[in-house]
Amino acid sequence: MLAKCITSTCDSQFKYFGRGVLMTKRTKGAQPSPDAELFWMCDECARKSAAPPEFVAVSSPIHREKIRTKAVAA
Repeated sequence: MLAKCITSTCDSQFKYFGRGVLMTKRTKGAQPSPDAELFWMCDECARKSAAPPEFVAVSSPIHREKIRTKAVAA
């Protein structure tokens, strides 16, 4: 369900990978399964608030500042 941010009060639409944080629902096992359904939390919500407790991050947030720094260094 990558259509929009998982934060219920946010209307940010998912457009492409590389922004925000990918998440999956917590499972009983330690590792999420490779075919688990993915959800998305936008950059803004990832900076301002914690993810809902039933979700666990499967990627790190990539903020625009880091992307600009990488582009300048290249």
